[in-house]
Amino acid sequence: MVKSEEWFPKGDIILEETALGAVKDVTNCLVIAGPGAGKTELLAQKLDYLFSTNKCVSPKKILALSFKTDAASNLKERVKKRYGDEYASRFTSLTYSAFEKRILDQFRDVLPEDIRPSRDYLIEDWYTIKELLSMNGINVNGWRMSDIRRYVENIILNNGDNHKFKTDLLKGTQDNKPVLLYR
Repeated sequence: MVKSEEWFPKGDIILEETALGAVKDVTNCLVIAGPGAGKTELLAQKLDYLFSTNKCVSPKKILALSFKTDAASNLKERVKKRYGDEYASRFTSLTYSAFEKRILDQFRDVLPEDIRPSRDYLIEDWYTIKELLSMNGINVNGWRMSDIRRYVENIILNNGDNHKFKTDLLKGTQDNKPVLLYR
């Protein structure tokens, strides 16, 4: 274990004072920076700080959530490459969608039957969604994706209980797998 005041960034990294403060902050911290500014590196350094100073005591783990798949993969690979299996086994990096899917898959069987998707569901498969809309007499040719999403969300949230499209979306059809949307 390393004392907090004796911890230094790993690799050939020099953190400016505010970044070092963010790494050593054990409360919630908001980092706002543009592309390529080093947010992923900052997270990797923070992970090392928390583990090596024992601020995150084993067997506790860290979960990092990203909007994009490449960001989640990049962070996971960086941690594994730099810190090895010991840290990698205590660290999970996922997209929000992958995390939501993991929770749904884990608890799917306890959902009421009328809202339980089948095991082979798809996530935000817009080709299938458009096909299901068409099968329900809704022509979305020429619509922008944002308009289709808004229309689908409106059906689901406002009048979904008596709309066949919602059932087709959740349960699938003979020709299509169920499709789930995350909001």
